[in-house]
Amino acid sequence: EAFFWAKYLASEIRKLAPEVVLVAGGYHATLYEEDFLKHSPFDLAVISEGEAALSKILEIVDEEEREPRITRMARIREAIAQGSLTNVVYRDGSEIKKTGKTAGDINAKSMSVYGDMSGKVRLHVLLESAGCPWGKCHFCVHHHLEPEYLRRKVEKIVEEIRVMREQGIGLFRFAGSDTPPEFGSAIARGILDSGMRVEYAMGSRAVRGAKHPEVFSDLVDKYSLMIQSGLRAVFMGGETGHDVIN
Repeated sequence: EAFFWAKYLASEIRKLAPEVVLVAGGYHATLYEEDFLKHSPFDLAVISEGEAALSKILEIVDEEEREPRITRMARIREAIAQGSLTNVVYRDGSEIKKTGKTAGDINAKSMSVYGDMSGKVRLHVLLESAGCPWGKCHFCVHHHLEPEYLRRKVEKIVEEIRVMREQGIGLFRFAGSDTPPEFGSAIARGILDSGMRVEYAMGSRAVRGAKHPEVFSDLVDKYSLMIQSGLRAVFMGGETGHDVIN
């Protein structure tokens, strides 16, 4: 459904503004790559890590305000040939091509700057990790999106929380698919040591061996620390690739 409406919107924009370069991104583009462009009117798509690629594309297309789309696309292809633009699928005449994938630095993520938030819930989605530490579910898309499980440095997470609090936000949702208790407790210690008061939620998986007293006791200690630091909700999904169970 989302893909249907994205294609419809792109087609309408093309009618109204034919010289606009149409760029797609997200799960559809990352998972289907060349097939995504075969079945849509977009000029190119950003796949996998998108921040650096999109920034470079914007830099290229903004050089001349009234430049024809064909010229902008030629400059984009030139940047690809020079190796300064990766993580894209693009049109080259009648062919659809793709560049290599480059993993971004999880510790060099840009931070959001919020404007007027009147009438909005002051919630910030914070990237504390990417990928999945389990990585063994055959039906999962994570291994297509991230080559490995990546944890952000605790000091970077705490710094982002501080910057968001200065913008009036104290409620956070960790974006990672799984925040293991040992990592969550390290973040909790960083928050407590900073003296900041926040509330946050996270996703987590069941912990192997939790039925054993020593593992259970350690889990209780870690979750107690997280609750003390502001943890208020944990999302745990019972996921399966079996259609009947779903």
